Amino acid sequence: MQIQLQVIQLDRGCVGSGYSVWTTAGTSPDVLCLGKDRDFTFVKAVLDEIIDIFPSEYIHIGGDEVPSTVKWKTCDDCLDMIDDLGIGAEFTNTEMESLGYSKIAVTKATRLQYYFMKQIRAYLASKGRKVITWQEGINDEYDLDQVDGYDYGGGMIESWTSASRGLFAAKKGIDAIMAPTWGCYFDIRQTDTAGEPGDGPNNGGSSSNGGRKVTLTNAYDWNPVSSIPVANQIYVKGVECAIWTEYISTLEQLEYMLLPRMAATSEVGWTPQENKSFSRFTGSLEAKQFDIYDTLGYNYRPTYE
Repeated sequence: MQIQLQVIQLDRGCVGSGYSVWTTAGTSPDVLCLGKDRDFTFVKAVLDEIIDIFPSEYIHIGGDEVPSTVKWKTCDDCLDMIDDLGIGAEFTNTEMESLGYSKIAVTKATRLQYYFMKQIRAYLASKGRKVITWQEGINDEYDLDQVDGYDYGGGMIESWTSASRGLFAAKKGIDAIMAPTWGCYFDIRQTDTAGEPGDGPNNGGSSSNGGRKVTLTNAYDWNPVSSIPVANQIYVKGVECAIWTEYISTLEQLEYMLLPRMAATSEVGWTPQENKSFSRFTGSLEAKQFDIYDTLGYNYRPTYE
């Protein structure tokens, strides 16, 4: 999206020229320039169009996978903005670490991104809308404003590399969607069977060869509110399965990657933990659900781990 946008608007970004259409999976270091007011103005204009078209309460603005080589670190405009904002030294989010989660190295460039996302949250709030961002929206210990701390403006974060950021958000009273890669990313292969589809950007080969797999058991056997105090579980608003289609070329392959794992995600979201049973679930698949898939002509994986 970022490169496609800049091909149309060649003066956007830190460099402003020399862009080409991104034709492969992965991330690009060429993103919007957060030191130029015109890029803020452009994003707001795009959001105005989205608001005009879609009546949804929430708008997902992304915010993930900005690479470490991002141009903000060397762009004069971005560096000036960092100075103007008084962004201090880089640090590690010790609070997240103290709660048992991974260390988060917060750089000046990432704090500039939080400033940008905070401005967009405020802009959408002024239009009566709320923001969803990927988990990267909550890495900063102070969200660049120690006065309001973790005030997320009624927005929501989506936890994807693991469940930890969503759990952290819920403990802070921030709404969260749980979509951890190891249980919810269905472009990843389902087994290590030879020829199994799923050697896309989120897999990298068979699991025994350094890649990953998301079995039906993985998709079913997890608890989205695990380790969250009961009083804070209301902040977990749901779960989401994701499938990225750069390496999925047909509808048949798409269905195969989704089914029956999508049914497992449904139970994760809708079935109380005490009522879950993998054997009951798989028995229902074999007794009823596979027949429904057959009747509808869906392509699915009939065997599972």
